[in-house]
Amino acid sequence: MTSEAMEYLPDVADGISECARVLRPGGKFLFIATKNSFMGQLVAATWKNKVLDPDHVRNCMILNGISRIEALPFPWFFKHVDATVMAPLGEKART
Repeated sequence: MTSEAMEYLPDVADGISECARVLRPGGKFLFIATKNSFMGQLVAATWKNKVLDPDHVRNCMILNGISRIEALPFPWFFKHVDATVMAPLGEKART
């Protein structure tokens, strides 16, 4: 699991690649980050981080062997905050 950290890396693809490399086959990968939306932009301006495009994150996961990706509502207890944060959950392919 990575939560609200990848937005600070120069290249999110490198971070996802490293997470996938150390994840065991069949292991789950949860990626929580500020997404590129109006509310996400406000959060990023406050915390001085980047916003990430959900499609780019999903593509990086797929390229690194993470499949069966589903977008979880996050946080589930405040539905309106889903406009700010993304939480894709995937599984590393079994060999």
